[in-house]
Amino acid sequence: MTAPVENFNYTATSGLGTLNGGAGFSGAWAFHDGGSMTVEANPGSPPAFAPAGNVLRSISTTNNTKYIRPFAGRTVETFSLWMRLSVNNPGDQCGPIWAEASDPDEGRMYVQFDPDGNIKAYNNSTYITVAAYSANTWYKLETQIDSVNQANKFRARVKTGRTWGSYTSWLTVNGGAITSIGYLMIADSVPGAHSFYVGNIGGKERSPLIIGGDLT
Repeated sequence: MTAPVENFNYTATSGLGTLNGGAGFSGAWAFHDGGSMTVEANPGSPPAFAPAGNVLRSISTTNNTKYIRPFAGRTVETFSLWMRLSVNNPGDQCGPIWAEASDPDEGRMYVQFDPDGNIKAYNNSTYITVAAYSANTWYKLETQIDSVNQANKFRARVKTGRTWGSYTSWLTVNGGAITSIGYLMIADSVPGAHSFYVGNIGGKERSPLIIGGDLT
């Protein structure tokens, strides 16, 4: 199996709930909690080294806005997506959560924009800094699970522009154990005015150096 792919190839301003494009998922996007998320044009004209096309946007100030999408459970995988936040030092966190196939509320891997200006991964009891971030900048996030060689652990790294940062050490998942990862949740708890974007889940970024091409 390959990691699920979603490029948000829908009509701009569409509500996210029930949309069912992309590949590798086993069901449609679904509202889970809080406010709304929509599909919007990618901000920028266009940004280099960033997802091409439309993207998911959350501007909700409703606490814990969440949308979920299921895929076939797996124990060894590399997941990737792009994310961007319009404000520095938000009042709360936003970002992706990968959860158990049996229950989307059993989140195992958390990587979030944090109020202190860093992208952080949750190490079961504490947050670990993966990279610093700046408002209105796209970051590509990669997370890995390898239950064969690193049981109940994951690691993460972030790409800014052309440059990948280093992987974190292998971190313990939330709750201490993984059965099978089978949900992606996009969560937004930022209380003030903001735009949180997610793009090209599992996809490639646009390269300004290769006309019509992609760069992994």
